[in-house]
Amino acid sequence: MDSSEMTIMNGTTCPLTPHAVVDAGQVYQPVSDSLRHSIEIFYSVFFTCVIGVLGSAANIINIVVFVKQGFSDAMNISFLGLAIADLCSVVTLVWEGICYNPMFFNSDLPFVTSDLLYYTAGSDVWTICRHFN
Repeated sequence: MDSSEMTIMNGTTCPLTPHAVVDAGQVYQPVSDSLRHSIEIFYSVFFTCVIGVLGSAANIINIVVFVKQGFSDAMNISFLGLAIADLCSVVTLVWEGICYNPMFFNSDLPFVTSDLLYYTAGSDVWTICRHFN
């Protein structure tokens, strides 16, 4: 038995996948690995980019409105800062969706695309978002 197999109750071995569920000696895999991969790609690329573009447009509209209202009220200044911070976060989300695109991720570029993603999107999200211990 190698590390990619597991022994179930009756002593037989079965392939071990990260999404398999073992119940009473039976191994159930709710979806195939290829379907799971397709769903992850759809979510990571298409869904996040659409949400990011719509969020960017909404934040730009909010920024324009708050600037036109002026800076005399503290609430306008607070909401303007919130819109700017959210715009930075959403732009990073769009870039992350572009970097997760298989055509970009698996391309023959002279650099490691996962490192580019980490340094340009991951660290920015870490900086923009508030972390609690």
